[in-house]
Amino acid sequence: SNPFKKLKEETNKIAEDVLSKLILSLSSLNLEEYVKFAVAGNIVDFGVGKSESSYNSDKLINVLQSLTININDFHIFEKNLEKCKNLLYILDNSGEAVFDKKLLEKLKESFPHMNIFTAARNDNIINDISVEDAFNMGFDSIGDVISTGYNGPGVLMEKTSKEFRKIFNKADIIVSKGQGNFETLWGEKKNIFYALKIKCSHVAEKSGFKLNSNLFICGLNYD
Repeated sequence: SNPFKKLKEETNKIAEDVLSKLILSLSSLNLEEYVKFAVAGNIVDFGVGKSESSYNSDKLINVLQSLTININDFHIFEKNLEKCKNLLYILDNSGEAVFDKKLLEKLKESFPHMNIFTAARNDNIINDISVEDAFNMGFDSIGDVISTGYNGPGVLMEKTSKEFRKIFNKADIIVSKGQGNFETLWGEKKNIFYALKIKCSHVAEKSGFKLNSNLFICGLNYD
């Protein structure tokens, strides 16, 4: 029922090692750099056919340090944070979730008045973070951990739980990580910031964003 369990644990360990080395190598990190790392973390995805050997600390550090966010709406995100009371962060894959957690810790530190909700898959699906994984990783130390109520690799709103939809609707800012969440949420009339790498030609063609581009975009700007 959870064939990716070992792989999820291993990619989380790799990501933790990478993050600790990155922090040690830098004199300081601002919020935008934490966002950049969270976007870059989206490359750790065994759901798109990557082999385990593709990921090691040195390779990931090089990728993170050289990564460019091709379309970056961070300035809009930063401005929105000043008035944000409720932020919903929708997790995606293992590995990258380590960077997501660090970003959320930075947000909690910078905006202590803000309520943070972290949403994960209801149950195990490929290498995505489940609610159980999120609790095991300590996301509940940042804010409330909730289930989407849906077991698939994305967020089909019509199949989500009432609890999730209630928080989704009251959130001032939503951060949607990864391509699966992007595919299912794109077009929702909410203040959603999509953080992802475009990983397949079909999504590139349908969305109009270039294949392999790294995005941190406010969906409301692309109606």
